Amino acid sequence: MDKIVLMLGVLLLLVSLILAVLAMFARAPIFLSCVLSLLYFLYVFISDEKHGIHDAQEFENRFWTIFVLLLATAAFFAADSPLAFGLWSPSLGFLAVLGCGFFMHFYDRMLHRKILGRAPELRPSLDARAGPESCPRAEEKVKRTDEILQQINASLAVIDQTVMPSTFNNIVKGKIIMQHEKDIIAEMQDARPDVLNDLISRLKLGLLFYKVKDHRRELKIFFPLKL
Repeated sequence: MDKIVLMLGVLLLLVSLILAVLAMFARAPIFLSCVLSLLYFLYVFISDEKHGIHDAQEFENRFWTIFVLLLATAAFFAADSPLAFGLWSPSLGFLAVLGCGFFMHFYDRMLHRKILGRAPELRPSLDARAGPESCPRAEEKVKRTDEILQQINASLAVIDQTVMPSTFNNIVKGKIIMQHEKDIIAEMQDARPDVLNDLISRLKLGLLFYKVKDHRRELKIFFPLKL
């Protein structure tokens, strides 16, 4: 009995949804056609994870930016859209479309940066858990670790600009970016093994590996892990 009631409820919901779509299509066929087409492309984007657009975060960011630009264009300029203020003020509508696109672009980059910026959940070393009184070098090691961490984060802030995309940032400040990348790699290479272990547990490793590239030919790997 409960199964029959559930199936009837689902059927009633589907029928109501179809009737609502038909009613909206009769009221705003142009706007609804644009929305349904965009929703189809969104479904293809989400369902097909093997597509080349998922190979890089920049590709996904461009998809979301273009998707919101097209959706805002349909909402602000379609003749039968309830938000078609772009018809009586094209300049305002154009600025609104650009504003939506920029918002989506930077919001998606912010989410991606937030995920990459998570520090790895690694267990601290024995010296770090023991405290400075149990190891004579612990206090000096903590001080050195904080200094290197501050320098690396300062260089990473220059490389990873919040507003300017990395592509334009590398074009405008290419030499500065390269110098800061070399500084980060040098700091990691010169760190003592115990200091490096503590750095790894406190650094934003995801963001670091994503943003920093080694441009020197003689170095074949990012930095040697000293365990």
